[in-house]
Amino acid sequence: MLTRALVHVPDTAEDPEFQHQTLAHTAGWRSLLVVPMLRGAEVLGTVGVARVAAGPFQAREIELLETFASQAVIAVENARLFTELQARTTELSDRSASSPRWARSGRR
Repeated sequence: MLTRALVHVPDTAEDPEFQHQTLAHTAGWRSLLVVPMLRGAEVLGTVGVARVAAGPFQAREIELLETFASQAVIAVENARLFTELQARTTELSDRSASSPRWARSGRR
């Protein structure tokens, strides 16, 4: 995913650039499609599918996997934001609990 582009290998056994023939053979797949999960220029991960039969993936299959990757990025970002919000809420709650009672009521 160094190029941040999808990887489409219609036949892993016949593609001279594909460097994982042993893995593909052992796993039993011949076609591979991997799409990056991009947040801006950052690659968060990948989503991939493989199948036993050799042959190219259709445009609609590629589009569907790209959509899954985009949705996965949104889910990862939402989880990150939720975790940050929980941490901040806990921090504020702890501060509130440890402050003097008069400071919490707004009176001196």
